[in-house]
Amino acid sequence: MNSIRHLKTTDLPAKHKAEHEGYEYLRRDFVRRGETSGTQVSIYEIPPQKSAYPYHYHLKDEETFFILSGEGLLKGRKDGACGRAALLPHGQRRGAQAD
Repeated sequence: MNSIRHLKTTDLPAKHKAEHEGYEYLRRDFVRRGETSGTQVSIYEIPPQKSAYPYHYHLKDEETFFILSGEGLLKGRKDGACGRAALLPHGQRRGAQAD
């Protein structure tokens, strides 16, 4: 990618996933894996009382969460309020749930 990308999130194709009870999300990929040398950006919409994934960890990847609306739990702590951000380093267990 060698140019600036400008898009409205609603213009990005959405993938809905709800394969297991308690887990559901709508995902929009802004920068897909492999498009750049080290950045991947996905936007998740997680319904209330649902999680995108169970607790897990990444050996190499870090994740950053930006809470755009509503509230949620990050790593089981209620610190995911609207307007907050959290960086989760690689190797650390993680999980997010909409409240």
